[in-house]
Amino acid sequence: MLDPRAKPILLSPPHMSGAEQRFVEDAFRTNWVAPLGPNVDGFEREMSEYLGFGTNGARLHCCATSSGTAAIHLGLMLLGVRPGDCVLCSSFTFVASANPIRQLGAEPVFVDSDEASWNLSPSALRDAIATLDAEGRRPRALIAVDLYGQGCDYGSIEAICDEWDIPILEDAAESLGATVHGRRCGTFGKVAAFSFNGNKIITTSGGGMLVSSDAALVERARFLATQAREPRRTTSTRSPASTTGCRISARASDAGSCSRSPTAWRADARTSPATRRRSRRAQACASCPNPCGAARPAGFRR
Repeated sequence: MLDPRAKPILLSPPHMSGAEQRFVEDAFRTNWVAPLGPNVDGFEREMSEYLGFGTNGARLHCCATSSGTAAIHLGLMLLGVRPGDCVLCSSFTFVASANPIRQLGAEPVFVDSDEASWNLSPSALRDAIATLDAEGRRPRALIAVDLYGQGCDYGSIEAICDEWDIPILEDAAESLGATVHGRRCGTFGKVAAFSFNGNKIITTSGGGMLVSSDAALVERARFLATQAREPRRTTSTRSPASTTGCRISARASDAGSCSRSPTAWRADARTSPATRRRSRRAQACASCPNPCGAARPAGFRR
């Protein structure tokens, strides 16, 4: 039995290096407090450089969003999810992974976890697809969640999804800085989503990032995330929204993005404390009647 007096093991407490205040003060001094601005542009550029390349070897492109949930929402829209579709999703995750599916009028189909890692089980995924196929249904997409800083078994998952032509949306909200066989989490699948909430590896207080090696998809995400607003043609007229029924306000604020810098070294530096917290969780769970989970296979780094 767990000791009720034991100190809670937090997911990832906020960490400020001290440099953030200068960026925030500069944003207010220059009046960049609305969505978009030089800090948002810099954040997207830094994340792209940090993540490197995607599945097809192409450079990754980034779109900063108001939250990780907004990034998932946009990602599903870009993958063509419509009302009545079914979307596969990891069963062991925070509800934010699945909420956008319902918000788009689609049906979440939950896939069970692997007992050793707690992440999505490739064998359960294959069974779920086969069951849907027998019913004459084809999943529109898969949301694979990287839980507690560890990436999924993407070698097996990608092979299954390629076989059935199912695009992957990687929910990398908790796995910034982790790798799977040398590749950074957030670089798998057609699109990926990060979160910079207060309990993530790095934080902008609230915020997220949509990532893809498809530059056209990311540009489309920026368009949809700003109310599908066409570029302004004159300074005296408002830009009309050209797309009906699928526009949202989901872009990150420039002031909020200040607290991200410098992304690259902070993301890697924060993985060591996170790893120590996971070790404490594993030790605490070892005394449970049926201990399981959080195993780290060879080639998976947190």
